[in-house]
Amino acid sequence: MKPTFKSISYKLLSTLLLAAILSMAIYCVFFYSNMRTSALERYISQTERAWQAAAHNIQHAIDTTVDVANKGIYLNRSLRDLLFSRNPTTFSHTESSNSSLMFSYMMNIYSVTPDAVQIRVGAYKSGNSLLLTTENLQRYLRRQEFPEADSPPPAPMFQAYLLPPHLPSSYGHQLSHIPPPDLSASPGLTNPEKSVFTICLPLYHLPNPSQPVGEVSIDISLNLMKKLCGYLYDDMEEFYVIDSDGYVIFSSDSSQIGQIQSEGWPKDMTQKAKLLEDNPFFADRSHPKNLHICRKISSSNLEWYMLQSIPKREIYLETNRQLATLLSAYVLCLMVATAVDALSILRFTRPLKKASEFMKSINVKTVSAPFSDYVSYRHQDEIGVLFHSLEDMMSTINNFIIRQYELDILNRTTELKMLEAQINPHFIYNTLQCLATKSLEHHDKEQYDYISSFGQLLQYSMDVDHTLVPLKEEAAHVNRYISLQKIRFPNHLSVEWKLEPAAASVTVPKMILQPLIENSFKHGCLMRKDRGHLTIGASLNEADLLSVYVSDNGCSPDPDQLEQINDRLLELKRVYVNRLFTPPHFCLLESGLREPQDKESPYAANNIGLSNVLLRLLLNFGKGCDLTLSANEEGGTTVHLTLTYKTLWNAHPCQSFHEEDRT
Repeated sequence: MKPTFKSISYKLLSTLLLAAILSMAIYCVFFYSNMRTSALERYISQTERAWQAAAHNIQHAIDTTVDVANKGIYLNRSLRDLLFSRNPTTFSHTESSNSSLMFSYMMNIYSVTPDAVQIRVGAYKSGNSLLLTTENLQRYLRRQEFPEADSPPPAPMFQAYLLPPHLPSSYGHQLSHIPPPDLSASPGLTNPEKSVFTICLPLYHLPNPSQPVGEVSIDISLNLMKKLCGYLYDDMEEFYVIDSDGYVIFSSDSSQIGQIQSEGWPKDMTQKAKLLEDNPFFADRSHPKNLHICRKISSSNLEWYMLQSIPKREIYLETNRQLATLLSAYVLCLMVATAVDALSILRFTRPLKKASEFMKSINVKTVSAPFSDYVSYRHQDEIGVLFHSLEDMMSTINNFIIRQYELDILNRTTELKMLEAQINPHFIYNTLQCLATKSLEHHDKEQYDYISSFGQLLQYSMDVDHTLVPLKEEAAHVNRYISLQKIRFPNHLSVEWKLEPAAASVTVPKMILQPLIENSFKHGCLMRKDRGHLTIGASLNEADLLSVYVSDNGCSPDPDQLEQINDRLLELKRVYVNRLFTPPHFCLLESGLREPQDKESPYAANNIGLSNVLLRLLLNFGKGCDLTLSANEEGGTTVHLTLTYKTLWNAHPCQSFHEEDRT
C-alpha cells in the first residue's frame, strides 16, 4: 500500500500546535514553584556580581591608600630620616623645606584618595604632629606628646588598622572648622554626612623594627562608602557594612552608622561568615519572609562584612505579575499565532522547494544562470542568509577553480625565474674571482683591489637574507662604492668619516647610505669639482635617537626646490603614519616625488632614492624617523637622518652576513 502523502506545511503546523499546547500545560503546572525559585536565585546571582564589584572597589580604595602611604615612607630615604629623627626642631616652622617635603608626601596620599578629609602624620621620636586638611588644603604643625607610642598597635607589623566611623578630630591642632567634641552627646553619630572612618598605619624604623616610631592617620569621608555602595539597595531593603568588631561602617539607615550591632540578624550573619572562610558570599533563605545576604571583604588591611535584608515578596512581585499577564494573553495569542504560523510556513516552504529543485538540477546538468534567477527571496533572515551563502559558495567555487589554474601557471613561472636568479649571481661571482686571480698573477694589486671591492659590493647588494646590518657594515659598503667611483673620475675627492663607536654598532636597514652618496655624485655634481669633499657622520644622543648625516660641497638646489622636496618627504611620512600606506598610495607618492619641477636642476627630478630610504626606515622603526635636506655652508647639500633606533631592532640585534660567512 502506497504511503499517504502529507505536506511539510501540515506537519509543521500540527507539530507547532501540539508543542504549544503541551508546553503550556507543563508551564502552568511548574511555573509557580520554579519561577519563584528562579527569581530568587537570579536575584542572589545579580546581587553577588554587584557586590563583588563593590567589594573589589572598597578593597582597592583602602589597599591603594595604604600602599601609597607605605611606599611614600619606606621608599623615600629623606622622608624616613625626617620621620625617624629625634631632633624636635626637625620641622621648625610650617614653610621649612623639611615640613614641605612631608606635606608633599601627604598631598601624594590625597591625590590617590580624593575622599580623604584629613591626613595626619605623627613622629613619636621628634614629638611632631603634621596635619593636612583637604577641605581648604591647610597645613598644621605642632609639638605634642604621643602616649600611644608606648603601646603596641592593634594590627600586625607593617599592616594598617581601621577605626569605626566618628566625627573628624583635630588631633590636638587648633582648627577653626572642626568644633571640640561634645562629651554629653548620646552614643552614635549625630551627623553621619560629615562623619569619617580612619585608616591608621603604624610606621617602623627599618631594618630592625620593634615598636612603632610614628603613625599615619587618614580620615576618609563616609561619602566614599555612599558612592561605592549606594546603588546596591533601595528603600525597601536594609543594608549594612560592618567591621569585625560589630561597628556599623555604613548603613541604609544613617542612624545606625557608628553603633555596634550586638544582636539581631546582622550579628547572626556575621558569625556565620566568620565560619565560612572558603566562601566569602552566601545567602540565608531559611527566613520565611526575608532573604538575608552576606559578603566578606577581606584583605591584609581590613575585614568588613556587607549585609542585606530584603522582603521576599518584593523579589516575587515581578514574577507574579508576569504569570497573570501571560496566562490572560496566552489563549488569544495562541489563536493568532496559529494563523500567522500557517501563513509563515507556506511562505517559507515555497522558496525552499524551489531551492531544492535548483540544487537537484546542478547534479544532472550544467546551470549557467545564477541562483537568484531561480529563487527570489528578499527577506533578511536565516533562509535569506542560506540562499545568499549558496550563491556565494557556487561563485567562490568557480572562482577558486580559475584561480587555481592561474596559480599553477604563476608558480611554474616563479620557479623558473628563481632558478635563473640563482644562476646569474653565481656566474658573476665566479667571473669576478677569475679576473681577480688573473690580476694577482700579473702582480696588479690595484686592479685586484678594485675587482674585490666590486665583488663585495655585489655580494652585499644581492644578499636578501640579511635586511638589517650594523651601521659600520653599511659604512664599509659605502666606502667600497666610493673607491669604485674614484676610478671613473680623475678629480680629487676627500672623504671624512665621523662615526661614533656606539653609533657604528646600531642596527639599521641595508642600503640607506648608498642612495644618499649616489645623489651627491649624480645630482650634486661632486666629481666635477677640482676638490670635492664628502663628510659622513653618525652619533647617538640621550633620547635614544640615532643621527646620521651626509654632507658634500657640490651644487645645491635653490631654497624653493629644497622646500618642495622636504614637503614631499613629510607627505610620504604622513600617509604612512595614518595607515594609508597601500600600493596605490605608494605609486602616487612615488610618482609625485619623481615629477620634475625644473629640468635644469638635477635635484628637481628622480628623488626615488630619498623616498626609498625614508619608506624603509618607516617600515622598520615606525613614525619616529625623519629625513630632511638642507643647504650647507660649503655650497653643497646635507641630508640628515634621525631615527629612534631602540623602537624595534636594537632589542633584537641581527647577525650580519659577513659574520655568517666567517662561520
